[in-house]
Amino acid sequence: MARHIAWIVVVALWVPAVQAATCERAQAGQNAKPPQQPQPPPQGQAQQAPAPKTDGQQRWKWWLNPDDRKELGITDQQSRDIDAIFESLIPKQRETWRQFEEQEDLLSNMVKESKADWTAVAQLSEKVERLRADINKTHTVMLYRMNLLLTPEQRVKVKELRDRREEARKKQGDKGGRRSEL
Repeated sequence: MARHIAWIVVVALWVPAVQAATCERAQAGQNAKPPQQPQPPPQGQAQQAPAPKTDGQQRWKWWLNPDDRKELGITDQQSRDIDAIFESLIPKQRETWRQFEEQEDLLSNMVKESKADWTAVAQLSEKVERLRADINKTHTVMLYRMNLLLTPEQRVKVKELRDRREEARKKQGDKGGRRSEL
């Protein structure tokens, strides 16, 4: 009996959060600005194009950007190794994110309609949370592996760079992503 009550409490607390997230996503889609095109690099410098994000925005690969690499002191080998980590994990991460959003929407609709058996809601909720946990675990391990390739001084500089970018996003009012880049 206590287990059933616990599930009811979990669902009762979780539903408003899902609805709020769904509303925010819908609202973000209505207020989205078209992505800005990057400026061409100065002559003689190759600049890596940003990696596409699933929400229509671009994720900047700081480890490939010549200006960021210079500021951070990233070597060619570090850049290649960090990119290899990113490229090896991001396809699976994108697929897991797609599944997560699909299942989360399904669960939200199931709860909203209030027609499904509570055990079906509980099972789908478990699936959604497993996908969310997998996304977070993979992201954390990816960042950790990237950080292992950096010197302690570079880690401090990366944190400062990330903090500056986050502050700039806040000033612009852009809350597009839920994660920082590192």
